[in-house]
Amino acid sequence: MHKTPSNENLHCITDCELLRIKRDDVDVTAKLGVTQMQYTIQVLQQQLEKNKQRAIDHTTLSAEQRYVKLQKEHPTIIQNIPLKYIASYLGINPGSLSRIRNELNH
Repeated sequence: MHKTPSNENLHCITDCELLRIKRDDVDVTAKLGVTQMQYTIQVLQQQLEKNKQRAIDHTTLSAEQRYVKLQKEHPTIIQNIPLKYIASYLGINPGSLSRIRNELNH
C-alpha cells in the first residue's frame, strides 16, 4: 500500500506456485486497463472483508466454533497444515486445539 518493504515472510508448507508482481507493475497496468484496476480493487475488497470477518470471529466465536468454521470452510487446510500453525491462526495454543479436536472426535 505504501510502497515499503513488507515485514511478512512466506513459508510454503505444501508445493505451490508463487506469482510475484512488483507494485510499480501493478500500478502501470491499473492505469492502462480498467479490467486490471477493477481486479485489483476487487482483490483488496475481498481481503479487507476476510480480515474484518476474522476479527469478528475472534471476538464473537469460541475457540471451538472458530475451529469448526475453519474445518467446514477449508477442510484441506486441516489435512495439510501442522496443528501449531492452525492453532496460531485461530488464536489458541496447540494444546487447546488438540483438546478441542479430541472432544469433537468423540
